[in-house]
Amino acid sequence: MRPDRKPEDCGTTAGGSYGPMAPLVVFEPGPPARIVPSDPLGPWALPALERLLRAAEADHRPITLDLTQAPVSDPTSVAAVLWADDVSREHHIPFEVLVPDMVSAELLDFAGVDAPVYTPQDASAGERFVRRASAY
Repeated sequence: MRPDRKPEDCGTTAGGSYGPMAPLVVFEPGPPARIVPSDPLGPWALPALERLLRAAEADHRPITLDLTQAPVSDPTSVAAVLWADDVSREHHIPFEVLVPDMVSAELLDFAGVDAPVYTPQDASAGERFVRRASAY
């Protein structure tokens, strides 16, 4: 670090050697494959999600979007999940969404996500999920 900079300035200037880290999307292969974003979804995730969904289409593999570490709490994250749901339906990919809490599940149900939305308490790992009735 340059002597005229404070440690708290690191990553905040365009000329710095280290910029802020971009959020990550992790793909875990397996039946079903899991997409695990590190931050709440938004426009930053759409290109990566599209690539992963297209890869799943080629393998005819079901996808679980695991949002337990990236809660659905604002309009951009809801819109990103709706977009991923539309892309999966368009490409005939079995798609389901795992959310950390009932509030996120109801928010996505109310927004109109067609894919099954469930919490970890709704189903055990590996079981096929029967969609629960929304409160709406």
